[in-house]
Amino acid sequence: MRFEPPERICFCLLAGPVPHVLEEFVLAPTGEGATSTLTYRGELGADLWVLGRIYGARIVRPVWEAAVRSTLDRAKIAVGQRGAAHRRRKPSS
Repeated sequence: MRFEPPERICFCLLAGPVPHVLEEFVLAPTGEGATSTLTYRGELGADLWVLGRIYGARIVRPVWEAAVRSTLDRAKIAVGQRGAAHRRRKPSS
């Protein structure tokens, strides 16, 4: 895991069913105060030539992408809930 504050977190899978997985989460300001956009990029490496590429593309990648999507969806909900709670606690100006 590598942090590049304030905008980037990078991950490299050290062990698993494929030779390498590189992931990157990048935050970019939207110009709307503290709100940012989150961009995800991932790279899935395969070995065993054609057989490994087929395995990676048809078996591993869909499961991996679904897991990332689910995690980001849950994070988005949690952030929205925290933001709403913060706005309720904040005194009116």
